[in-house]
Amino acid sequence: MARLALLVGALLAVSAPAMAAPPSGLLLHWQDGAGRSLADGSVQATLSRALPPGVITRFDAEFGSDEAESLVLSVTGARLPDALFVDSFSPGARLLGSRARLPLARVDCPKGSPSSMHCAKSPRLRVSLDPDELRSDPQTLVLPGELGGWLSLDAQPGTHAPWVELAVLGPQGVGLGPAGRLRGRLRVRVLRLVPGGAPVAGTTDEGAIELMREELRQVERTWGQCGIGFGPAEQADIAVVDPPPPWLLVLGCELGLPASGGRLALQIAGKRVELKLKTGERPSDIAARLTALLAPQGVRARSFVNPRIQPGAGSSVDLRFYAADGRPLLVEATPDLPLSDDSTLGVCIGEVELEDGLSHFVDVDSGAGTTEERALVQGLSDQDPTSIEVFVVSTFLGGGRIGESFVARNGSRQGNAVVVDRVGLTQGNRSFVLAHELGHILLAIPGHPDDYGVDQPYRLMDSDASDPTRFGPWRLSLADCRRAVRESGPQARQPLLSVWPWLAPDAAHPVAPLAR
Repeated sequence: MARLALLVGALLAVSAPAMAAPPSGLLLHWQDGAGRSLADGSVQATLSRALPPGVITRFDAEFGSDEAESLVLSVTGARLPDALFVDSFSPGARLLGSRARLPLARVDCPKGSPSSMHCAKSPRLRVSLDPDELRSDPQTLVLPGELGGWLSLDAQPGTHAPWVELAVLGPQGVGLGPAGRLRGRLRVRVLRLVPGGAPVAGTTDEGAIELMREELRQVERTWGQCGIGFGPAEQADIAVVDPPPPWLLVLGCELGLPASGGRLALQIAGKRVELKLKTGERPSDIAARLTALLAPQGVRARSFVNPRIQPGAGSSVDLRFYAADGRPLLVEATPDLPLSDDSTLGVCIGEVELEDGLSHFVDVDSGAGTTEERALVQGLSDQDPTSIEVFVVSTFLGGGRIGESFVARNGSRQGNAVVVDRVGLTQGNRSFVLAHELGHILLAIPGHPDDYGVDQPYRLMDSDASDPTRFGPWRLSLADCRRAVRESGPQARQPLLSVWPWLAPDAAHPVAPLAR
């Protein structure tokens, strides 16, 4: 736990017995594991990222090896209790950790303190996501916690007016701002295998939605290490949907070769369209002519030039067509002619057919994605650059993959989108697949830290870790947190995370933690 937030009202004097309410003049500060004092009112409790004992690496400090801290109390003119009793609550006031006794040992007050001042110090205190850590360190009081929750410290068990309430927020020094946490917006769509069929995950729509809520709770716990959340799972935007119809036309297919002279023939919303192709025309030139040809017919076309894939001669172009009222229009081949009879220019229709698995990108075409991936993402996206799309499919073609992500800052139109399959979801805390794929988006990094460096299988962003124990791949380093805030926070070029003020347990309005 990095820092603890002293909330409004924690130091108020009330007319009650001395041990049932905080005495007037009570002061708090914190000491780190090395005994260094932290300033009065230093901000928040943080979810622990500490490595298990025995995992000794040069990255220890980045994972909070010295974050367990002791609470130091001082008061003038009153005695301090022998112990405080600590409860941990979720943001929704659900009790997460049963009452634990935090003993207080008398210590010398700072030099120059008045003779009537009394001082005491607690053992180390940590808020953890790791159930095994709760039992691992007899020298540290370890409590479960959630981002946006709080710790309640009472002088006596069973009181209703706690001495201190401590917010569980994000770590200091990563750029979270005064609110201590940031919030992203997810839009989750669980696909049906075929239109009108059962969802690919869960046996019913309701079952699929509840399955994704539980997955989002795991995401919330994991990214809470960085002070990043996505809101209550019960309020999440989750829906079960059909695969999108064939709305996407691709000129140049994968390789983006120019035309050699031929003919393009297709049907848009049942209306036949033909276009003679010129030798040497690039897909973008053809897209411009096709757009101009359709405009007088009341059909609007939107085009996007895809990043050139490594074996490609040039860039392919995606086209979607819309009626005057904004409805997307179906694209089909004509019954008597191929889409293109040109010997070099390929023309494809993007169709999402999940029965055999989603066709996925590999290294050489990761910037553009496959035609089927683009048809899926563009067909179901809300086109809002501030939200992150999550799509759940049955499986990926060929197996061996359980999730993938499209990073907008990598030049892809499919940016800020994640695809996971039902196998990945069943892995649970073996792989944390959704939290991992979201990491690529928030960190704006398509690769993995162990692709070219030291393997760190305890990191969330490790590429191949699979371990359900406390050694598993769920930790985020301080460097990860700083990068996520820099690349996706409120000051980023394209923000995905916004300030999320903390609400005091009994307040109707946001309460900002004390200054950092």
